[in-house]
Amino acid sequence: MHDRIIDVAAPLNGESVTAMSAALHQRLAAGMFDHFLDLSRLATLDSAALGALIRALRSAREVGASVSLIVPSPQVHRILEITALTRVFKVHRSRWAAVDALRAAA
Repeated sequence: MHDRIIDVAAPLNGESVTAMSAALHQRLAAGMFDHFLDLSRLATLDSAALGALIRALRSAREVGASVSLIVPSPQVHRILEITALTRVFKVHRSRWAAVDALRAAA
């Protein structure tokens, strides 16, 4: 189950976006359909980071997969609320909550 969780490095820009995208595409190619981006290391999100998250979601949806977010930071969660991305992504407040949701769906 933990192989479906992608740890996102901070800050989410350039190299870390490339690493996140590569990890997601590798899992999609392997036939995995439920993915979690763990944003625990991020203190904030800028417009480039938000764009990267949206591109990840679109890539997953193109093949019938899903991307959820793990967001323990109140500040990052608030940014997602302000930008209405909490309506687009399933958001879990902890890694444990994400794993529980995955088990419940199985």
